[in-house]
Amino acid sequence: MRLFIYINSLTVLFFVAIWAYSINYESRAVLKRNNALSSEIKKEEDYLSILTAEWAYLNRPERLESLAEKFFSSLKLMPVSQNNFVNINLIGYHSLVEAPFNISEVPIQKSNFNIGLSE
Repeated sequence: MRLFIYINSLTVLFFVAIWAYSINYESRAVLKRNNALSSEIKKEEDYLSILTAEWAYLNRPERLESLAEKFFSSLKLMPVSQNNFVNINLIGYHSLVEAPFNISEVPIQKSNFNIGLSE
């Protein structure tokens, strides 16, 4: 009877050791994959911040104004002025949608954009 208990105990111990060994290596593989993904996410976040900075740099108003002046004849753009905008309250909204704010309350600054046509 004792021999049967010892053999069963050793068999159970053997299978538990195999199970623990496999779980150990599975968890190491998961941690390795997690670290790789974290590294990849960090690289993508860095790249996104670089792209955001580049986007902000390329969309500077003075740069866009100079490009608009440079390519005015080929693009046939209208110069930006106060007269180009309409009051938002004059736009017909559906009856269920209301204007988000009254545009007449927003201060309008006069633009210094001048392409030399009105001189």
